[in-house]
Amino acid sequence: MDTGTVKGVVHEMGIAQDEGEVWRVVDHARAISSVRRMASHVTIEDADRP
Repeated sequence: MDTGTVKGVVHEMGIAQDEGEVWRVVDHARAISSVRRMASHVTIEDADRP
């Protein structure tokens, strides 16, 4: 996953292995005082897909 910040909004992009990976990034961003909002553009990888 990759993140970028625009005017206090963190944009999270990419493919995550599971929902836990997404939430770890969100938790880190919440700890930053200048972050006002999160925008997630993440797809969770489906292990069952060929």
